[in-house]
Amino acid sequence: SKVESDAKMKKRLSSLLSKELNIELNLGDFCGETLNEIEPIFSKYF
Repeated sequence: SKVESDAKMKKRLSSLLSKELNIELNLGDFCGETLNEIEPIFSKYF
């Protein structure tokens, strides 16, 4: 049924989103910890 497939799509989307968000959050933590080391490199190139 359409309702069922909509629910499945929403479930898939929300799990994809939570994966993306987890990755972004982990990157955020990583960047926060290593920003001091990385920043000189970035400022050379950007």
